[in-house]
This record gives sequence, C-alpha cells and structure tokens, in this order.
Amino acid sequence: MPEQLYVIAGRPGMGKSAYACSSLRQTAEAGFGVGLFSLEMSRDEVSARCVSDAVASASSPFFGSILRGQWSDPEGDQIMTARERLRKLPLHVDASARLTMPEIAARARSLKARYQTAGSPLAVVAIDHMGLVEPDGRYSGNKVAETGQVSRAGKVLAKRAKSCVVMLCQLSREVEKRDDKRPSLADLRWSGDIEQDADVVLFLYREAYYLQNDPPATRTSCTTRPIA
Repeated sequence: MPEQLYVIAGRPGMGKSAYACSSLRQTAEAGFGVGLFSLEMSRDEVSARCVSDAVASASSPFFGSILRGQWSDPEGDQIMTARERLRKLPLHVDASARLTMPEIAARARSLKARYQTAGSPLAVVAIDHMGLVEPDGRYSGNKVAETGQVSRAGKVLAKRAKSCVVMLCQLSREVEKRDDKRPSLADLRWSGDIEQDADVVLFLYREAYYLQNDPPATRTSCTTRPIA
C-alpha cells in the first residue's frame, strides 16, 4: 500500500533477498515502478536472483549457476529471454555502498520523477538491508538510536514519496539460542522503534534450514505476490 512501511525480517539464510527480488519483479511486471537500493548484493547478484525467479521450474538453473554463467544451451535460451524481459521492466537497481537515508531519499525522488515521465508511477522503494544503511554520525555508534533513525526515515520516505517502502531486516542472534526458532517482534534487532514505525512486519522462517542436519527435512514454500 502507498505511504506504508513494510519490514521483511529474518535470520540469514531465510530467503529475505530472494523473496524481495521475486515480489519486486512481479510488481514491476504489473506496470508499477520499483526502486531497489541493494546495499548487500551487487547488481549482478540481483540480476541473477531475478532471472532465477523468472525462469523458475524443476529443470531451470539455480541462482548460483546463473551467477557463475554455468548452464546448458536450452537453459541459456531461457535465461537470455528472461534477462531481456527484465531489462524492459520499470525496475531500477542501485547497488551503491554506504548510502545514508537522506541519500536514498534523494535518489528515490529522482527516480520517482523519471518514472512519472515514463508513465510508470513509483510504487515501491526497497532497501536491502536496513542494517547496512550508513549512519549520519549523530548518535556516535549507538546502534539502538541509529536503527530507530533509519526506521523513522523509512516511514517519512514512504509518506513523502507516496510509495510503499520495504526494508529488509536481520533478526537478532537470540533466535538461535532457543528451541523454538520461529521469530517474533521481540527479535527485531537493536530497536523496538521498528515495531512502532512499521505498518507491516513480515517474518520469513524456513524450518528445513534448521532441520538440514536432522533428515528428513521438511521443505517449506511460500507464494509471492506484488507488494503494491
């Protein structure tokens, strides 16, 4: 929804980036403008994620194979077709490192103006992930205050851009120390401000990730849909 802040949270390995790339691609395919500020993955990694999702089938290559350029001739045809289709989508990836929230907001405003000219409203601004947003130095390394500043800035950006802002968030390691590893709001890392600022918090959890050393693991799946 426009003007809302969504937080997608989970421990490493839960599929946050893959889920976000899939949802953002589908949003762009629906004709809405999307801006992804990838502070963790490179442009090549984001592209490989999106291509892997676009050609997903029982016989299609995995993300790692696409990233390394390892595929068969039939798979190559699928990949080239998917890449060409993705290239035409209103999906902009900014893989700059060490961006502050004011810098992200300024780039989002520029992107919004560009998409409006092209006839595709900027529906979603995504940040992967909020823990890598560069602090402005005001709080001198106070992680609680810095995280609160980032989440509040995300909410302000959503209001001013009249777009949905999606922030990915790493959960606290405390999750790993208990028997039931299903996440809750109390696991949001560094700050309760995220809970207050976010309109929606979505947790990703894969039981198979924790059961992989205790076969047979149960594979879980989720269905993605456009965020906007």
